[in-house]
Amino acid sequence: MKHWRKMYGVPIVRVVLICSLLVAALTGASAGPYSDLDAKLKQAKTPAEKTQVLQGADFPDDSQMASLIDRVSYDPGALKDATEYVDLKAMAESAKTPADQSKQIAKIKSEAVYHEDPQKHSANWLSGAIKRLPNLFPQREPGHLSSGPDLGDWGAFGIFLIRLVWFLLGAAVLAFIIYAIRFAYLGKMKKRRARAILEEDEPERTLDEWLAMANDLESQGKYREAVRALYLSCLLKFDERNIARFIRSQTNWEHLARIDASPRRPADLDFRSPTQAFDRIWYGYKVRGPQDVEDFRVWYRTISAALLEAAA
Repeated sequence: MKHWRKMYGVPIVRVVLICSLLVAALTGASAGPYSDLDAKLKQAKTPAEKTQVLQGADFPDDSQMASLIDRVSYDPGALKDATEYVDLKAMAESAKTPADQSKQIAKIKSEAVYHEDPQKHSANWLSGAIKRLPNLFPQREPGHLSSGPDLGDWGAFGIFLIRLVWFLLGAAVLAFIIYAIRFAYLGKMKKRRARAILEEDEPERTLDEWLAMANDLESQGKYREAVRALYLSCLLKFDERNIARFIRSQTNWEHLARIDASPRRPADLDFRSPTQAFDRIWYGYKVRGPQDVEDFRVWYRTISAALLEAAA
């Protein structure tokens, strides 16, 4: 056991230190405007809150960012594009400055264990193996014929060591790729859930309950919320007539796609205009007032009459 520590203890410590140096050089975070904005977006729980955060941001020197902020008010896909853009810019800001890297590397190298005793260093098997690698295939004199390289005592072990290192590197790269794919997929699912019409903790309500809630919200002056209640009533009416099932985790555009694709939908019934208006009012916060609520009541009555006539 003592011989094992002498032969292998030091190399393991040195490998750990080398890894620490690499991590110090490649990681770290420094605050910046995009990092701050990214943190606020991740704290926001609803698409409406995310939209407010973006509209309150100011990036006059970034034309692409300014364009995305302007688009979130009317383009349903712009919120996703803007959050992903901020996330990428925040990652770029997180790189440490060379001065920070030098300080951290100097601190790691100052540790006592990094400075080995010359006698222990001479006993380091990894250093000895590396030094002997060039001798695994010795030079032959001109004209000398040989059936193969003379590997010597360390030949087989040296080849095994090289193959082991390559195997570990390949495994590390594969693990990183799998992690990156999984992270990207989960991130998309999380953003998709965040833009759903209903929140996960919101209770189930019937069609009549949503209609009654719309009236109550309008009487309180909450016109934006009343429009949402009437839009949900329209979706439940489509569900009631077996046009397209209402799925609370889906967005308004996903519902529209399934409604348009349904063979039971009346050919002259267009639900795109109400969907665009809902997107503008609910996600874009562009509320005119009672007129918006009245428009959606008219749409609801029109949809109900068209579906009733088609079923007759």
